[in-house]
Amino acid sequence: MSLGQEIAAPLQRMGEVKDDRLKAVYAWKAGRLIHENFGKGQNPLKDSADFSLNLSLGTSKSYSRTESVTREYAGSKIAAGEKADLAATERDLTIQDSKVEGKNVALAAKQNIELLAGENSNRTTNENEASSAGIGVSFSPQGLSGLSLSASKAQGNSKENASTYTPTEIAAKDALQIESGKDTNILGSTVQGDKVTAKIGGNLNIETLQEKETYEEKNTSAGFDLSWDINLGKFSKPSIGLSASRGTIDSAYRSARGQSGIFAGKGGFDIYVEKNTDLKGAVIASEADAGKNRLSTGTFSFSDLGNGADYSSKSIGAEYHHYGSYDKMSRQEKNKVYNTIGLSPSISMPAKGDANNTTSSAVARRTIEIRENPTQDISALSRDTANSLNELGRIFDKQKIEEQQDWHAFRR
Repeated sequence: MSLGQEIAAPLQRMGEVKDDRLKAVYAWKAGRLIHENFGKGQNPLKDSADFSLNLSLGTSKSYSRTESVTREYAGSKIAAGEKADLAATERDLTIQDSKVEGKNVALAAKQNIELLAGENSNRTTNENEASSAGIGVSFSPQGLSGLSLSASKAQGNSKENASTYTPTEIAAKDALQIESGKDTNILGSTVQGDKVTAKIGGNLNIETLQEKETYEEKNTSAGFDLSWDINLGKFSKPSIGLSASRGTIDSAYRSARGQSGIFAGKGGFDIYVEKNTDLKGAVIASEADAGKNRLSTGTFSFSDLGNGADYSSKSIGAEYHHYGSYDKMSRQEKNKVYNTIGLSPSISMPAKGDANNTTSSAVARRTIEIRENPTQDISALSRDTANSLNELGRIFDKQKIEEQQDWHAFRR
């Protein structure tokens, strides 16, 4: 690397990072290089006695491929000025990733009612590879003065997956009615009305769906260089440089971003379920006084959802340097390379983090009638429908993690 490139590298990095501490470190590094090479009257470009001509021949190639596949649901919308009446007189009524709106809305099915979210997904993969090799010769006024060989290879790949959900939304300004001969399933979706009434001939299942994101990255690199000083046709002992590194980044995220459920207004809700009512991180909410809310079900079950996020980043590497002409170096040259002689392992400070919380199932305050087990203990069921979502924020920031590792490397 030329002196100009050596000074320019930290200045370029200083403009890329966001961490103010790193900006200061890279500025200091560039200043130190300038001081070492130009301070106290030094001028590495001045002494013509050290004139040399360097010629090099090299080859390099690189490859990069990025592929992104996105799938998005395109739902429908039904908007009625007065009443929206949807009925399946023979079998099931299924609505996915769509909206139904009206002053009054009625859903009916001889068998099942399915209110389903549409799953949107994105998958992005990246592959990259670079390699180079070169040979160089140096000439001084006395003739051939140096020979060097070098080669390097680096490769990496990353994979990112994300899934989100677009809910089905059933909204009535006044009355919302639901009637199914068998089950009613509300998955990743919502129903709301000022007054909600439901008669379910089978089971009522309401489930909140969690959005998910994963990121995986792997990188490896290796290289070597050999060089000889040549004096009057005689080769010095070779200088050898070897390096290798490997790094990985992994991240996973899952959280409820919106809560499925039945949402009643000032008119409350009146829900009758013949068999079981099951809530998975879902709510039956109401703005009405408790006396206007009624849930009667054969049996009752509920569970909460665990939201979680975690990431980890680590890298390991090693360098080996042997200087064949070390004994002939000046004191200043020896001081510059002394700490790099021999094998030097490089293990970055691992970066990791995690966070978690819970999306709770909740039912608005009112006695729940469980006909087959009137004494069932449901004290663990939350009645705080306003604060049950508890969405978990993302904690993974790739650039921030890389800058943290740079900072720890400087502190070693």
